[in-house]
Formats: sequence, structure tokens, C-alpha cells
Amino acid sequence: GSAWLDGEDGGIADVVGGPGGGMAGLPGGPGGIGGPDLSAFKPDDIGPDKGPMKVSGIEGSKKKLPATEKKVVKEKQYKLNISSMQGVQGGKVDRGAINKHLRARSSALQKCYVAVARKNPNVKGKLVLQIKIDLAGRATARVVEDETGDARLGKCIVDKIRQWPFPKPEGKPVEFKIPFVFRAL
Repeated sequence: GSAWLDGEDGGIADVVGGPGGGMAGLPGGPGGIGGPDLSAFKPDDIGPDKGPMKVSGIEGSKKKLPATEKKVVKEKQYKLNISSMQGVQGGKVDRGAINKHLRARSSALQKCYVAVARKNPNVKGKLVLQIKIDLAGRATARVVEDETGDARLGKCIVDKIRQWPFPKPEGKPVEFKIPFVFRAL
């Protein structure tokens, strides 16, 4: 046979366990009962449907597994109420425009509430922020009253407000308080 198949210098017979192509202790290997001489086959003769290489009985189980039931977990609903501005000081600003501006972005504030409530389901209550808007419409905010029981909520709300442009005040910066009330439904 061919040197490649006969096992000389790393041939296939060396890889699969010696003459005959089996492994030690298995049919075709040393101590086995012999196996086919692979040198008798051409490369086209060896394949999934040809000769000794055909393997049967390995198909997967046809047993049908029971369908898994999806559990419907109703997530708690959380509500945010934004009150009107209080204690406005400084420049002139359209209060209605500021309130409308905050309400238009309430979904971002609601996301803060839901994110914190997932970690702390007891978070609820009143949060009062002091917001200052400069002449360019940039806002800074800080928590001045927090009855929510979780400082992460106030931090998230403050971070959001700092990112938004606000209507520009006239004359000088404007400062005010605004209460937010968070509650679970």
C-alpha cells in the first residue's frame, strides 16, 4: 500500500492506532480483531455513505420535549408627577415654557425612576430640585429635598436635567425649585 496509509512516518495508520485503522483494545487496533485495510480504498470511496466509514444510529432523539411555558411577569407601574415651578428668582422667564419643557422630557425622568425602582422597589415620594438656568439656557440642578428613600433617583434626575438646553432667561440667570412626586401604581 501507500506509505501515507501504511503508517510510515506519521501516516494515517499511526494516527488512528496502527495497521487496520482501529485503536488499541478496539476492533482493528492492536489487541483488536482487525479492520479494513484503508489502502484498498480510493479517496472517493471513503465518505459518509460509502464503505466502512458509514455511521448509523447516531441520529438525534426524535422525542418531543414539552413546550416551555412563558411566565408573564407583570412589571410594576411607576408614575411621575411634575409640579409647577416655585420660588422663581433672578431673570425673566416664561414659566409655562419651562414647565412644558420639563413635561416634554418626562419620559427620560420616568426611566430614571424605573431603573432605580428595579433595584429598590420601595422607592417613592417627593423629590425637590433647585434648578438654575444661565443666560445661554444651560441648567444646573441640585437636590434640596429627598423623601424617596434612594439618593440614586435624585442623582439620575439631576444628571438628565444638566444635559438639556432650556429656554433662555432674560436679563440674568433664573433659579427656581420644582417638586417631582414618584409613586408606584
